[in-house]
Amino acid sequence: MNKQTRRELLQRLADASETDLDAAAIADHHRLRDDLGLGSLDAIMLLLDLEDHYDVDVTDDELAALDTVGSLLALVDSKRPTGSADPP
Repeated sequence: MNKQTRRELLQRLADASETDLDAAAIADHHRLRDDLGLGSLDAIMLLLDLEDHYDVDVTDDELAALDTVGSLLALVDSKRPTGSADPP
């Protein structure tokens, strides 16, 4: 994932968060629920947005297993269509 895509994903996450964190302050180790204040509905709305924007499909089990920002970024990156991979 290139830096621009990462920044874009973090901004989407910051926008969905109940906290006033700046996207630049969000780190991979932050927990989605405990650190960023994402409730169940917030997480679902974020995932719907990411699925639509990045053309990915996330199952209910995958959503339930997400706990950190890093796990969310890795999941979205791994699910992106082959032709949309970022250059190295």
